[in-house]
Amino acid sequence: MRAPPPRPRCRYQPTRACVVSLAHLDGADHSLDHWAAALALSRRSLQRLARRDTGQSWTTWMRDLRLARAIAPLMAGKSVQHAAHAAGYATASGFVAAFQAAHGITPGQLQRRIES
Repeated sequence: MRAPPPRPRCRYQPTRACVVSLAHLDGADHSLDHWAAALALSRRSLQRLARRDTGQSWTTWMRDLRLARAIAPLMAGKSVQHAAHAAGYATASGFVAAFQAAHGITPGQLQRRIES
């Protein structure tokens, strides 16, 4: 008696590393729909994947990735406006609000801590 043939694996088995690398491509901030299409997944499947692999919702995870892009310019002493632009924010005030909500301090306070 022969064993049944193995089930083919899904052509796209995205991993956290795959999704993270896509999210950091050229600093572009694309929508959930864009990334789902790029990975040949449904929106909901990508949301579940993000939750499973990061422990965060898609929205929170993307916000954290965007904010992470601002850390290097801030540590290099660049302006908050420059860091906001690097993180993909249209305004410095929106960036400051998101940064403070996520980290409990403003970008300026972070810079002062780094300097001292």
